Amino acid sequence: MKIISHILVLFFSSLLFAQGNEIDTQLRGNQVQLDRVKEEIDQLRKQITKTNIQTSSTLEQIKIIDREIALLNKSSKLLEKETNLLEDRINLIRDDR
Repeated sequence: MKIISHILVLFFSSLLFAQGNEIDTQLRGNQVQLDRVKEEIDQLRKQITKTNIQTSSTLEQIKIIDREIALLNKSSKLLEKETNLLEDRINLIRDDR
């Protein structure tokens, strides 16, 4: 009976470890996506500045600003996902204790 209980403990702890690793992997992936969105936003801001300097058409500026808003919305969703993943990680750690 002791052997079975040891096996069960090892099994469940390996499951918790695997879930923790999965969350860490998702967090890293999410951070990479956030970094990409930040870079795109920076590029768009530079492009906005450039178009302002070149006094290009208002329509072009609106398109750029619209794209920036879309990226900001995407980054908001990614941050929300990251928050949920971090909450999952905290809950896993709590349950492990």
